[in-house]
Amino acid sequence: MGPGGASHCRPAATPAACPTLDRAVGNNAGMNIRIILAGGALALAGSFCLVTGTQAQTASQMQLPITTAVIAAGGGAGEGSFSSVRAIAQMVGGDALQNELRALRDKDGSDNVDRFVHVLDFAFIDGWKRAGQDNVKMPAATSDTGTALALDMIRAGTGSDGAFRTSTMMDTLWSPRVHAQIHDDIVARYGSDAAANFQRVGDQFFNDLARSLHQPTASPSLPKSEPALYAPFGKSMMA
Repeated sequence: MGPGGASHCRPAATPAACPTLDRAVGNNAGMNIRIILAGGALALAGSFCLVTGTQAQTASQMQLPITTAVIAAGGGAGEGSFSSVRAIAQMVGGDALQNELRALRDKDGSDNVDRFVHVLDFAFIDGWKRAGQDNVKMPAATSDTGTALALDMIRAGTGSDGAFRTSTMMDTLWSPRVHAQIHDDIVARYGSDAAANFQRVGDQFFNDLARSLHQPTASPSLPKSEPALYAPFGKSMMA
């Protein structure tokens, strides 16, 4: 602790001081960087420890209002309450969602798509529980609803290369640490194949959804062919 009350957030800092930095996963693994700030405010995107005075937080926490809004749209975080289908239907409309799922079943098979939806439900319910256990205070929901909230989710998963990845979205909406716990819980409950299916089908689903909303993203498995029409969170916050 510095003389002005600023935490140096050293690697030896406790998890409570930097709750999302002791384990970085997914596309943010290379961003596990400690930042020293003596006074003033700093806002950066990614898995950074931000320190202002005696408070420490991560930039990914800035997206927690989106997470809260998605949970609310899906019926709440209680076991059996949250439905990703309900949440996304509220954002884009039930007919549009069913069209997306129908097309996805044609590409990936009904079993894989149904498993993805089931695991997505579990991921948000488990994330809420894990965040509580990690003393992550969930803020009030963003005022965005409908298509705006759907685009928030897509932007949360869009990296600097313009590609949407489910792993990036989960890092951003929950923090890398909570996402790592969710991943481990998915593997423990459903197996590693279900976890891989969640990432693969999720990438396809949200890329397809982005295109249907006229917000193209680049496929994470192919060379970037068309630019995103919006800046991902990292660029918009750094500007």
